[in-house]
Amino acid sequence: MNLSNYASHYLVRLRRHGPINPYAVAFILTEMKFRGPFFRFCEFWYSLLWILTKRCDPKVTLGRCQVSFSYWRRYFGPDNVALFLGVLNDVTNYEICCLYLSENKTEGIDQMIIRYNGKPSKLYVQTYFENLKLVAAHFADWEENRVPPLAPPPAGGPAPAAGRADRSAKTARGRPPPALLAGRSEALPMIFVVPHGAPEGYEWLVALVTLVCLYFAVRNFMRARR
Repeated sequence: MNLSNYASHYLVRLRRHGPINPYAVAFILTEMKFRGPFFRFCEFWYSLLWILTKRCDPKVTLGRCQVSFSYWRRYFGPDNVALFLGVLNDVTNYEICCLYLSENKTEGIDQMIIRYNGKPSKLYVQTYFENLKLVAAHFADWEENRVPPLAPPPAGGPAPAAGRADRSAKTARGRPPPALLAGRSEALPMIFVVPHGAPEGYEWLVALVTLVCLYFAVRNFMRARR
């Protein structure tokens, strides 16, 4: 399933649960491109084994939304089973993303991207705006069919838990902020890029370190049971 079809099915699922925040959906689609299934798989099992062996929360990001573990813990409380099942749920990932955006409000969309990603690369910003445009296109289709996809605008500040139809459409039609895309080449190749502008091979290095940590964690766990 390509990104457009996935986004369409994803938005239909989210619409059943209420108003949709387009910024949160665009972040999830972007993080899915920059952190693939293998990377998220390693994060999932690393976090699970860390909790089982260390009896404390790991300092990692989880899920397709790639939000810090502390927000997942705050959402689910001490229920570890519900937490890790929620990591596998698309709707829960969206709700966690909305929780993060609601607690980390910024003045503009450029600052929101920096706040969410930390050190976004030019390709990350470009991909985010492409995904935001994709979401806005689906909203436009719904509008033509008289299906209200968005919540009313909040009292003030950028939309954290509820989207703004006018702002999302305007942003999608425009270009990304010059401060973030200064010097961007129009011929930038669309290749797989590791997260946060890290050097090539970073994902495999993290995977190798994760597997080594898993080995020692399991070994220590088995020794403790003897």
